[in-house]
Amino acid sequence: MAKGWVGKFLEVDLTTRVVQTRDTLPYACDYIGGRGIAARLAWETIPSGIDAFDPENPLILFTGPLTGTIAPTSGRTVFMSVSPRVYPRPWITHSTMGGWFGSELKYAGFGGLVISGRADAPVYLSIEDGRAEIKDASDLWGLGTREVQIRLKQRHGEKARVTCIGPAGENLVRVATIQHAEECASGHSGFGGVLGSKKLKAVVVRGTQGVEIARPAEMLAETARAREAAWVSPLDGFYDHSARHKDAPEQAKRRPVCSQSCTMDCLLISLHRVEGQPDDVTACIGVDYTNEELESIGERVFNLERAMLAEFGRDRQVDASIEPHFELPCKTDGTYLDKALFDELMDSYYQYRGWDMERGWPAREKLEELGLDDVADRLGV
Repeated sequence: MAKGWVGKFLEVDLTTRVVQTRDTLPYACDYIGGRGIAARLAWETIPSGIDAFDPENPLILFTGPLTGTIAPTSGRTVFMSVSPRVYPRPWITHSTMGGWFGSELKYAGFGGLVISGRADAPVYLSIEDGRAEIKDASDLWGLGTREVQIRLKQRHGEKARVTCIGPAGENLVRVATIQHAEECASGHSGFGGVLGSKKLKAVVVRGTQGVEIARPAEMLAETARAREAAWVSPLDGFYDHSARHKDAPEQAKRRPVCSQSCTMDCLLISLHRVEGQPDDVTACIGVDYTNEELESIGERVFNLERAMLAEFGRDRQVDASIEPHFELPCKTDGTYLDKALFDELMDSYYQYRGWDMERGWPAREKLEELGLDDVADRLGV
């Protein structure tokens, strides 16, 4: 069995209060990462045209095989659902969150969550080493995210990781965030309101397991090589730039990282590009993907997402609605695009993607090339 993935994820129905596990591996090799697996699950579980606040609109949270390892920048967690922020025509989108929540979820034995339904009263989800339980959150409802995290850590231990919503999410504010730690959030898609509509205040997770690596020596070597091109070691946990950046502010010379295995300092962004991520993936999971194979998987995910957007009504006309923005001069160099040039560029992009020129939907030939025959059938292309 391939390594990296922990092998299962949780399905949580808040209406019936039923929690069950499902196998990750049928999705793993074809979609690999958190965004890819989340997209496939969204295709299978989200009804076309559903409203963001409908109980049957699931919130999907997923990790990838590198999450919870020392691979650079691998600490992010993907959220996917119908966004209430896209108004008045909602559609599926995704958001990511840094921190340690996704890593802790894997240490507890689960690669992701699919949360559907609506509780009849405020609840939170408690996950610990292979077990999950829906608990009463009436004492937490109305509190801000910092206070919720403090109370749940007091209840479940200081090493527990918490993601939660505040009063904005509870009141279905369309831009409400899902918060974690001090400065990490699933921010731009309004998913805090989706959790609020489900009356799910928080998810708290504690895990003491690990992530099995197929080729540990290779993984360490790749991480060491990446360290030379970055400003911080994933093994260190602190940014230390005092030698390279003597003129930097003192608080930026050495400060804690805000996300598992992050190699980037948000105050001092590195100009170096860290190569070798395909090597990290193959070392972690033990499957020798080529760069071309990984690019094909990425294309599969992107086209699947586009197919879901098509079902929600996104087409060329919607894409073209941003044309007026590009007719304004760029603030940096004064350049702009007129409508004719914008349309020409959109034609080129659609052709490159293998999409229908009239609607901007993935063509059947492209979907079949990517192994998405069932998607082509459902779209009717």
